[in-house]
Amino acid sequence: MYYRLHVFELEIPPLRIRKADIRELVLEHRDLLRNKTPGPGFWQALQGHDWPGNVRELLTVLTRAGVQLTSPITGEQLKRIIQHRDIQGAAAATSNAPDLWARLDDGGDFWTALWPMFIKRELNKQQLRRFLREEYLTTEQSLKQLSTKLKIAPSEFKKFIAILHKYDIHPGKSYPAV
Repeated sequence: MYYRLHVFELEIPPLRIRKADIRELVLEHRDLLRNKTPGPGFWQALQGHDWPGNVRELLTVLTRAGVQLTSPITGEQLKRIIQHRDIQGAAAATSNAPDLWARLDDGGDFWTALWPMFIKRELNKQQLRRFLREEYLTTEQSLKQLSTKLKIAPSEFKKFIAILHKYDIHPGKSYPAV
């Protein structure tokens, strides 16, 4: 079988040697950035990395940047993604809380204001988990009170509990740091 498949060898050099291809690869896969634009230092951050995981690593970085970052994506933000550091620190997560409450105060409830953001990945799991945890602690650790605070109808309570468990966002549980 080996000799049938091994007609000729095709050697593709690693991405660290083909730095000129990075720009073309990013442009080809720009959909992974979710319509976010490159900001200052974006291209330098990509060119400065050695890419031991080659193209697959580059695509993973683009995907993570598209999900976790806001436009424009700066080189510093991208370096944190490349180095696998969580770019959403405690300060960033807390600063999102007022924005989430503004969505709820504008007449929305959990299902119309927050859940679509999570499903569309505009709000990551850690952010939603922190938000729910903070509110859970203010309700004497009562999921029933939390659901009332999030304007969830009593008929939707079981669905809410199931979602908390299914997506590992239950505010009463502790999860390993990512």
